[in-house]
Amino acid sequence: MSFGYLTFSKAYERGSEIYEQLESDREAIERELGVALSWERTGDKVYVGVPNVTFTDLNAPAERQRVTAYLADMTQRFVRVMKPRLEAASQEAS
Repeated sequence: MSFGYLTFSKAYERGSEIYEQLESDREAIERELGVALSWERTGDKVYVGVPNVTFTDLNAPAERQRVTAYLADMTQRFVRVMKPRLEAASQEAS
C-alpha cells in the first residue's frame, strides 16, 4: 500500500516539465531521501511515490504505531527534499 506521493493536476500546464526537472535530479533526490522512489509517467499523468509500507492489522496498536511512524518519517523527508526543488521550479516560471 503506497501512501506518500507527488503528482500534478492535469490542469497544471507545467506538470510534465517539472516532473522532468525532478526526474533529471533523481539520483540526488533519492540519495537525500535515503530510499528509491517510484517514478511513473503515463501520457500527461505523472507520479513520484515513496516505498510501499506493508502491514497486517491497523487495528493492532503496535502495527498502527509502526505504520504511522513510517508515514510521518517519509512525509518529513519527502517535503524536506522536494520543497526547495518545487519552489525553485515555480520561481523559474515567474
